[in-house]
Amino acid sequence: MYIYSVIPLTNIPRPHIQKPSYFSSEKLEVGQLIEVPLASRLVPAIVAKRMNAQSRKQLLKRSPYVLKNVKRVLVDRPIFSRDFLKLAEDLADYYFVSVGLMLKRMLPPFFSKPTRPLLKALSELQMARNERTGKSIQKILIIGANRKKYYKKYLADGHNILLIPRYFYLEWTGEVLRNNFSALPKSATQTQWRKLWMDAYSGVLNTIAGTRSVLFMPVRDCRNIIIEKENDSSYVSWDQHPKFDARYAAELLTDMLRLRLVEGDSIPSINKWQKAQKEKWLIIKNLKNTKGCQIVDMKKELKSGNSSIISKNLREKLRSLKKGQKALLFINRRGLSSALLCRDCGYVIKCPNCDTAAVLHQEVSRKLVCHRCGVKIIPPSVCPNCDSYKIKHLGGGTQRVLQEVQKIIPQANIARIDKDVAPDPETQKKILEDFKKGKYQVLIGTQIAIEEEMFADLDVVAVVMADTVLSLPSYQSYENVYEIIWRLKNISKNNVLIQTYLGDLSLFKFLQNQDFEEFFNEELSKRKRLKWPPFSHLIKLVYSNKDAPTAEREAAIMARKLEVQLKTPEFKDLGSEIEILGPAPAFIPKVAGYYIWNILIKWPIKKNGEIKNIKARNILLGIVPARYWEVDVDPIDIV
Repeated sequence: MYIYSVIPLTNIPRPHIQKPSYFSSEKLEVGQLIEVPLASRLVPAIVAKRMNAQSRKQLLKRSPYVLKNVKRVLVDRPIFSRDFLKLAEDLADYYFVSVGLMLKRMLPPFFSKPTRPLLKALSELQMARNERTGKSIQKILIIGANRKKYYKKYLADGHNILLIPRYFYLEWTGEVLRNNFSALPKSATQTQWRKLWMDAYSGVLNTIAGTRSVLFMPVRDCRNIIIEKENDSSYVSWDQHPKFDARYAAELLTDMLRLRLVEGDSIPSINKWQKAQKEKWLIIKNLKNTKGCQIVDMKKELKSGNSSIISKNLREKLRSLKKGQKALLFINRRGLSSALLCRDCGYVIKCPNCDTAAVLHQEVSRKLVCHRCGVKIIPPSVCPNCDSYKIKHLGGGTQRVLQEVQKIIPQANIARIDKDVAPDPETQKKILEDFKKGKYQVLIGTQIAIEEEMFADLDVVAVVMADTVLSLPSYQSYENVYEIIWRLKNISKNNVLIQTYLGDLSLFKFLQNQDFEEFFNEELSKRKRLKWPPFSHLIKLVYSNKDAPTAEREAAIMARKLEVQLKTPEFKDLGSEIEILGPAPAFIPKVAGYYIWNILIKWPIKKNGEIKNIKARNILLGIVPARYWEVDVDPIDIV
């Protein structure tokens, strides 16, 4: 008789036991797929550990619950390696999520409800191997232009996994690999998933390319993991649970299997740059020789009588465009105006469900639209607060810029690209390709428009209003603006025009340089002083409730509980290093009828960048209830 510790492919909320135990008279191997009873249902599970029941007699007597029998064996041989199971456990511990849910996320969807044909196919596969496939770990960061050249060199060395941030880049992948690869389609069917997974497992595939999901494909004899555009937040599964960062998972996998990890972008994130330097990665820099920036002080424009969102300087540049020349105008907002404001009492028209200003849109019959929950509002003719008729459009987005540019150069073909007119990758790609081919002379857009691989040497490139990103209350706001403008410099043959009310910021002086290191060093110095990442490990606790007083009260109670917990023996050596910030209402404090409150935890790290005592951290997070609360480890933003 044997006792098996298993990982059920379902969500077992923490801090409950993640790997329950079961009896069986059959001798099973680690990595086998079985079926076990869990609560009132049967679920597929993977064997994680085998123990002899005889040696566990005393433990069984003291057990608070009666062990159940394994229902049935689904596949008669190990399918999953110990390394694969350890990766799932390590990721689940790091992100404080259910091991079973993380493992389910790492596997194709057909494993959740295995069919007879699938089980038959799995039983014919070779047994899983628990071996390190690479000779030695090598980590490489490629910065700047001509990244394809290096990717081709490394991809020629055996089997590979190539990650791209969005499906938009699959065509680019084909250029790199000359179509010698397999890709996971965006809306892959069960059949497509199964074929790719089986081919990868059997060693048929040379290289597989795709977004986050392909990282966990069982590519045999894998030598390289390549991550293109590493500085792209799409690698974080913010829209799916459990949340995880594919770049962090790739590093774990690289270390575990002794692979080569290659990451590339035209500019890395500050955290990645610091990590690569600290860990002595091979850093290849091939920066493009770009022009600088021209700052337009919008305060002076206003004083001179120009109240338009387009400065005199930018207006002249647009008017001077010749046939065949192109302009790209960037603004980080959609819509006609960012808000409707009463000039008498200062009242701003807000979404009834979310505590955020509704944005005026032309394509929805000039209605106000909430960018959080999507509700549409008819613009009032008088102020709802004081009955004044003096309602003013405040600020502007892509639609407003489009209207202004059409007045300046009415003869030009102008396109707009944002999530309203191009909600899907196919539409985005079509607009960008048409602009590249010359169908449009001017393109106005949000960050979707900045595609360095598609454009080069544009004649006019401008940031219509840099302050929209700079005004966000985040330690990353300067980095975000710097990255946007750096990418715009790479596609401009002239100075990038930057319209701003904050022209004296040192950020803009750094952008005149050909290198980013001076700016990065200053930002790292600030973050070290204030213990922001990468000098701490950040966790955001998010509470939401439809009742405003309850939301505020429960967030305050949780903050006090955390402070009390830090005084217990488990945190004796860490208490003074842990910082709890908040609670505070979210930057947008009400979304879809729910009031949002945040608590930030700055957790200490070791000199090598690893978390100090992750076990203690998880004990602390264990007091956070699952209902109404969300634990966000390494959050994309803190607002």
